[in-house]
Amino acid sequence: MDKAKEASAAYRRGDYGSAERLWREIDDPESQYQIAMLYAHGFGRDADVAEARDWFTKAAEAGHSDACYSLGVYYADGVGTDVDKAEAAYWYQKASAKGHPGAYNNLAGLYEAGEGVTRDYLKAVDLYGKAADKGFVPAFFNLGLMCDRGVGMPQDQKRAAKFYEVAAENGLIEAMFNLGLLYSCGEGVPFDVDKARYWLNKAAELGSQQAKASIVKLDQSIAKTRAG
Repeated sequence: MDKAKEASAAYRRGDYGSAERLWREIDDPESQYQIAMLYAHGFGRDADVAEARDWFTKAAEAGHSDACYSLGVYYADGVGTDVDKAEAAYWYQKASAKGHPGAYNNLAGLYEAGEGVTRDYLKAVDLYGKAADKGFVPAFFNLGLMCDRGVGMPQDQKRAAKFYEVAAENGLIEAMFNLGLLYSCGEGVPFDVDKARYWLNKAAELGSQQAKASIVKLDQSIAKTRAG
């Protein structure tokens, strides 16, 4: 068995110390990324985001796409470092160049917000589309939002509902909530109390307080209509 397989086997059985030792001996980008993940998640030790960032950087500088993406997240969210949207954009662009779906989506978010890059709604739509083409669920929701609001594309709530539905069926709470609202208002889809309640209930069951409040409003509206 070669060292990479030995390291993977050690990791799977929870022997993180042996896995790290072997990955350090191999010292290629994938091994550097795996070491970074050990430190990031605290496997076999306390989490150490500074050490994780150092290992992500080594792997990213060697072109590892997941490491580039992870560095982007660290700089975007200020994990173990100051928030630096421009640096986040740099690493997301590196990962996007290698087809990373999460990087497409997060870079799109920066272009949409104009953070770290010049705001460009058309670029955001293009990048969200690339992420969606790779099946990245949050990108469908983000495309739905842009359709819903008419940002970067013509306002089209019927199309927005389709994007929301894909994301909702794949478990995204925010998409469930927005789709439920569209059904409750008959915007982009036919007015349908049962479908509105279905999606709002799904979101509420997963912890959405907004959905819970919307269910109450929906029930009150129905009761008022019946009473009138």
